[in-house]
Amino acid sequence: MLKKLFKSTSLLLFFILMLGSIASAAGNETVKSGESTVTRNGMEYVYYAEAYTYNETGIYAKATLKTKNGNYVSPNTMRVNVSLYDANNNLIKKTATAENSVRATALSASTNSGNRGTFYAVGEVQIYVGQKWETFTTLKTGTIKY
Repeated sequence: MLKKLFKSTSLLLFFILMLGSIASAAGNETVKSGESTVTRNGMEYVYYAEAYTYNETGIYAKATLKTKNGNYVSPNTMRVNVSLYDANNNLIKKTATAENSVRATALSASTNSGNRGTFYAVGEVQIYVGQKWETFTTLKTGTIKY
């Protein structure tokens, strides 16, 4: 009888823990800026920023530049960085600029902050055109709280 009670209690505890972990993962949230497009070098590109929470570890910011049709571009022709701001427009963190060192269809840069508060992200992307880099700024994401 005691064995059966222990087994039932263990099974119940297991399900409670599983529900808790599912609820925790479900607490992750993402806000994304609108996508912008630009055509350079005969290639259409899409770029955007995201701010998101992940497993109660903080706020993350990410910017992405990618080819719209999935075609590869030459090495050293895309650059990306992202900035994370608080609700008072103070810069919290900015990434170093990432550059595609190999042929690629997309490039992202991301950063995070363990600070609590309300935040948003803005990305900056660059495309190499001819002899120069052209710079584009993503739309600002909505705000997200941590």
